[in-house]
Amino acid sequence: MNNMQPKSILCKPRIAWLCSIVALLIGTGQAHGLSDKAILDAMTTELNRSVETLSQQEQPLYYLSYEVTETKARSLGADRGKMIGNNENQNTQLNLDLRVGNPEFDNTHVLPSQNRLPFGASQAGRFLISLGDVGAIRQDLWYATDAEYRRQASTYENLVQAEKLETAEGEDIPDFAFSSPQSAVEREPNLQLNEKKWIKRLEEVSTVFKGYPAKIYTGNANLSATITNTYFVNSEGSAIKQSHTLYNLSLLVVGQSEKGEILQRYAWFAARSPAGLPSQKELLASATEIKAQLLALLDAPIADPFTGPAILSGKANGVFFHEILGHRLEGHRLRQKSDAQTFKEKINQQILPASFSVHFDPTIETFGREELIGDYRFDNEGVKAQKVTVIEHGILKRFLMSRTPLAEFPHSNGHGRKQVGFKATSRQSNLIVEVSESVPLARLKEMLLEEVGRQGKEYGLLVEDIQGGFTFTGRSMPNAFNVTPTIVYKIYPDGTEELVRGVDLIGTPLDAFSRIVAASNEMEVFNGFCGAESGSIPVSAIAPAVLVRQVETQKKSLNETRLPVLPPPIAAKTY
Repeated sequence: MNNMQPKSILCKPRIAWLCSIVALLIGTGQAHGLSDKAILDAMTTELNRSVETLSQQEQPLYYLSYEVTETKARSLGADRGKMIGNNENQNTQLNLDLRVGNPEFDNTHVLPSQNRLPFGASQAGRFLISLGDVGAIRQDLWYATDAEYRRQASTYENLVQAEKLETAEGEDIPDFAFSSPQSAVEREPNLQLNEKKWIKRLEEVSTVFKGYPAKIYTGNANLSATITNTYFVNSEGSAIKQSHTLYNLSLLVVGQSEKGEILQRYAWFAARSPAGLPSQKELLASATEIKAQLLALLDAPIADPFTGPAILSGKANGVFFHEILGHRLEGHRLRQKSDAQTFKEKINQQILPASFSVHFDPTIETFGREELIGDYRFDNEGVKAQKVTVIEHGILKRFLMSRTPLAEFPHSNGHGRKQVGFKATSRQSNLIVEVSESVPLARLKEMLLEEVGRQGKEYGLLVEDIQGGFTFTGRSMPNAFNVTPTIVYKIYPDGTEELVRGVDLIGTPLDAFSRIVAASNEMEVFNGFCGAESGSIPVSAIAPAVLVRQVETQKKSLNETRLPVLPPPIAAKTY
């Protein structure tokens, strides 16, 4: 993301396209041959040596952390009943957070006249590293630390000189918050990937897309299984080894309407273990469903722009809250004058109905039968994960914090997160929307029709499924959001439903929250990946369906192309 532009955050499930998947080696042991203790000890030894020397320089280092991320994974893919890929690989990368100066003013400082982070500031010092032996680890760390120190010392010196010429006034907030040292070593789990079994399963599921009519072009099933080992040490004395597994399974079918619009439907499942993925019976049913949905969408009318009442399903509402609330509660944004700072001055004020409370809790791994992917034990800054209640009975209480402090919130609450290669910022984890007063979903639909009649509308909307969305939090553009539904129905007063396509749900955050009427007593889980300044990270959202008195929609931009000149080899009658 170009930091010179308004912030745009995109959150969506990660479709496991075989051609773009990062396919890495699945291992059941440590390929490098060193124990976790040996790796952490080597990192600590070199870190202490670096701190001892670099803290005595004219531009002194005052904090240093090393994060080594070892990723091993496997990808399998099938298209219309046949395997099309079986790949493996491995990657190990070092990221440094090196602070020069002092916690009050360091090389990450944003001057009042800048209003925003300088271009490239989200990129961490990153280097490839070998875990082959202790000597190789220390040699790589030495080289990377020296290069990063010289780069950051120069940045700090330039900031110091620029600060002397500053005329704009800014808040007197430190640039960094220390935290207590942490120590933990998680055992690396085995990835349970029975290759022969999964090849057979993927081929069987993708067969559902075989023999399709001419307007459906392709259909495939993909599985990726990844294990990530993260070794973290810092100058506070932390030494942490974490291991995460992630299984992504996606079904995708793509087609083209008679007017040339390319449409797709997918089902995406994510879990920390194979047990969290659907059964074969469920996958076959899902493949059949999305194929039928795509055929219906290809013939469905394009929805007109609309304002009126709507129900957002639990999944849609989870993304709704993630986009329009969650990103505006990430504390690092509130330090930037370029940010709209929607909720900065609203602590202890009511921003949601009194029956709503919102938590972020990376310490929970499951909700009901579903596994969550926004969980972790320690964040990417070595701070222990913790539950954070941001809204209590409708009242805003606090923000999500990394080690970048705010005046009212000087310490991290364990939400400094990032993708490998980026600098950590405050980010979301497992979002949970709790409602103390709720109604059955059937009653929520009755209330929708009552609202349709009260407003004199021709119909209301039911947003059943959603792809993701994005939001702008900067001041230089309208402070708005755009959520992208994939399955939307018009609900008429007599209860009939009509599928429509081409809907974008748009609006502004304060207005949207003020129009929530009621919530259902059924909760749904959305697992996906969120991309922002610190890269793409796994997140989850747990939320009930809600009735909103008024939403606004616009027509989605069309992905149109010319229809094929050459007729397909398979006639539609064979379907």
